[in-house]
Amino acid sequence: LGHESAFVRRAAAAALEALARSGCRAPAAEACWASIEHGNADVRASALEAVGKIAEQGDTVAVGKLVACVRNDAEVLVRHAGLQALRSVAVQGDVRAVSAAASALQGDSCSSVRQAAASALGDLL
Repeated sequence: LGHESAFVRRAAAAALEALARSGCRAPAAEACWASIEHGNADVRASALEAVGKIAEQGDTVAVGKLVACVRNDAEVLVRHAGLQALRSVAVQGDVRAVSAAASALQGDSCSSVRQAAASALGDLL
């Protein structure tokens, strides 16, 4: 997932999704987490998109890391990807996820992030 090429990242994400489907979710998720602090925002966003497909719904560790990305990442596409992943990973009513989405809806400077936050809130409430 840490490769500069979007093609390679998509292939890596597909391989990790297949690994997770085969019952090896933890190693697949760990590969994603290794990329969420990468210097390239595209890499971080790709990792979060993969987390949304790999992590089990209700995974509290994943929710915490996604919330941190939504709240703290400087890049629009990363915050957007984090909100999209929260829709899949957080359970309905998860206080941390709802709070992060509500904060993004009220305070994010980017309209696409605010729209993703509104969609996430629709799923989480």
